[in-house]
Amino acid sequence: MGGDSSQLLAGAGTGVGMLGSIMQGAAASKSDKYNAKVAEQNAALAKQDAAMAGGIGEANVGIAGLKTQQEVGAIKAGQAGRGGDVNTGAAKDVQTRQAETGMMKALNIRSNAARQAYGFEVQATGDLNTAALDKMKAGYDMKAGEIGALSTGLKGASDIKM
Repeated sequence: MGGDSSQLLAGAGTGVGMLGSIMQGAAASKSDKYNAKVAEQNAALAKQDAAMAGGIGEANVGIAGLKTQQEVGAIKAGQAGRGGDVNTGAAKDVQTRQAETGMMKALNIRSNAARQAYGFEVQATGDLNTAALDKMKAGYDMKAGEIGALSTGLKGASDIKM
């Protein structure tokens, strides 16, 4: 009777070990699936940030253009107040240089916005790659749990003495 009860306990222990391996694999798989969802949500947010960065950049370019027009107008008004032709010679050159400076500022704003948007796009790509890896890992975790259960079952069966 003692031998039967020890074999029964060994069989029960093997069963519990097998169940534990399967549950561990399932829990790891669920965790990886959750992480994949989080990474996908982060990617979506990064894409939204990229679009917003581009939109904000373009709005700032528009503001810079208006500011430049205002500056050139103020220069022209000041020149007109001193007399002379504001549409030729040195007076026109000053206005042109101010307009070119404003254009460079606008290009710089646009470039910075594009660089920021690109950074968000790169982040989104990285997040999507992470999600794909997490999904793949989730499948492997389930298989690992099944293999662990099989291994435990085989070990338990070999330990039972007939």
